[in-house]
Amino acid sequence: MRLFPRLPPAVPPDFYSSRQDREWAQGRRFGVVIDAGSSGSRVQIYSWLDNAIAAQDATGEELYRTPAVEKGQRKGKEWTFKMHPGISTFTSRLEDLGKEHLKPLLDHALQLVPPPAVATTPLFLLATAGMRLLTPDMQRAILSETCRYARQYTEFLLPDCDLHIQVIDGETEGLYGWVALNYLLGGFDNPQDLASTARRSTYGFLDLGGASAQIAFAPNATEAEKHKDDLILLRLRSLDGHSREWKVFVTTWLGYGANEARKRYIEQLAKSQPKEELFTSDPCLPKNAQETFSPSPETSPAVLLVGTGDLKSCLLSLEPVLGKHLPCPDDPCFFGGVHTPLIDFDVNHFVGISEYWYSSNDVFELGGAYDYVTYSKKVAEFCTQNWPDTMIEIENGTYGKHVSPDKARKLCFKAAWVIEILHDGFGFPKIPQEELSSYNGTTDLIQGANRKGFDVPFQSVNEIDKVEISWTLGKMLLYASSEVLSDSPDPVGFGPYINNGKASFHLAGESQIAYPSNHIDFRRLSGMLLFMIMFAIVIWLLIGRNRRSWILTNVRSCGLCRQQRKVMNASGYYERILEEGSEPSIETITGKFELSEMRRIPVSQENLSRPLSERTNSIIMGHDSSSLTMSAQTRANSEASFLRDHEGHRSRSPFRQLQN
Repeated sequence: MRLFPRLPPAVPPDFYSSRQDREWAQGRRFGVVIDAGSSGSRVQIYSWLDNAIAAQDATGEELYRTPAVEKGQRKGKEWTFKMHPGISTFTSRLEDLGKEHLKPLLDHALQLVPPPAVATTPLFLLATAGMRLLTPDMQRAILSETCRYARQYTEFLLPDCDLHIQVIDGETEGLYGWVALNYLLGGFDNPQDLASTARRSTYGFLDLGGASAQIAFAPNATEAEKHKDDLILLRLRSLDGHSREWKVFVTTWLGYGANEARKRYIEQLAKSQPKEELFTSDPCLPKNAQETFSPSPETSPAVLLVGTGDLKSCLLSLEPVLGKHLPCPDDPCFFGGVHTPLIDFDVNHFVGISEYWYSSNDVFELGGAYDYVTYSKKVAEFCTQNWPDTMIEIENGTYGKHVSPDKARKLCFKAAWVIEILHDGFGFPKIPQEELSSYNGTTDLIQGANRKGFDVPFQSVNEIDKVEISWTLGKMLLYASSEVLSDSPDPVGFGPYINNGKASFHLAGESQIAYPSNHIDFRRLSGMLLFMIMFAIVIWLLIGRNRRSWILTNVRSCGLCRQQRKVMNASGYYERILEEGSEPSIETITGKFELSEMRRIPVSQENLSRPLSERTNSIIMGHDSSSLTMSAQTRANSEASFLRDHEGHRSRSPFRQLQN
């Protein structure tokens, strides 16, 4: 267990070319995540101000927020870099995995992370769809080689390969996406009621990829109680060290991504056509567009598709593909026989990424707030347009340089699949945008959503505040949050809300970070001191004027009596400091020193001729040696008597012993 924070090293002055970059990098931590997907691997470099420094500079509500994770460079797009193909293609040539695939990714990361910070920069490689299709032995071989090469080639922080380099399932990927989305939208910034999560509102997350579809959201209190066995407990830590928890439902539909769903759709379409037909009419293909498609080259013959571009018929053809008719082992199920709690659209507003965005924005430019009426109208117009005319528009750049003929040919199906899965699948209402009701969440979240335009039941996005929504951001936020010092015994990470012994809690970092027993939290100490001062002021005002005067009088008397008593002998000073009992006041020394006692002291003729004040001082201070000579025994008796008189009779003068 690491008890103290790892302070970021100083940045070399020659690493950054500009003064702004050097100032930005001071006190920063870095993290590297490689998203190993089916078609390629993408490295992303993130950074955040060291938690101890951020907490020291934070004021007000900033302390209640999670660490501010952002891109690994002040400006620019070099913080991410992608390599093709995916690592799952290296099963038969593991010896080439490092130099051909991993090396360019790691080299790119090393260009952005300052050299002194490399050893404290965590490296993660998390594999998704492509690696999930491999056998466990193949997965272990690729992951082991990845870890070996990364440790040999770099000095990135890689203490536990099982934690840092692994294949994650669809639920984990969806949960990381939910974390990233809510972080960017400020869903974790509400400091109200830290101990309770029942009323805290967040955004739901939808992801539609090529092979699977995912959903992650925090159900309302009623649904959360009904389905608590299906929820994931997510724990983050804010800069002040407090732990905050959310109950999240996450699930995935394998085979319901846009590409896999289209394969199943064409197989179904081919089976419904008579064998003597030379082609198959496809209502989900643009009008008069043709495509030869083979869903399974090994088992199914190629099918010639001719588009009719009929959106209404297309949606009807997609109903069996959605699988609402499949058995539901655990009610309720939305589609595909997969259990999902009911969605309260007054509480849960959703944001969709990936194909939700591409199918809405690439051609139709309708990315953002979703309006069923406008979207379906645009899709129908595009699909019914004659395909040769669409090809001319593509060649002229009407839809931009990113829209190819192949992408446009598949767009009718993908757009229709988005409509089908949103409304018949998840049950989103088909309400025009002008009729949408206002968001029914907390006031702060409403205002934040309105400012960013996220106050509708569903919308598609690609990035927020110029930061792409990626599940890798969610992973890095969890790690940065786990680095915050805390006296809480609960670690940062996620696990089953009801621990049934089947799944363990996934730690976000290497270890639980906790305050050492001798750690001093100066923020809490200052608060305690302020409370004590205020309490003392109140008591002082309540005790009354008489008691205050009595206390002040005794305090002054005690302050004056803190003096050292000195007794002279012939050879010099003998000093005694009273260690027990109360010290005599100045009145004890001078006020009770009687003149009648002075007359008993033999005084020389020379001293009589001096003024009275000088003679008194001379006698008291011992400057008249001729008249104040004492034997050693007399001095010893004088000291003993002095202590007895002081402890028992504060009113007696210690100088009375001199009269003998």
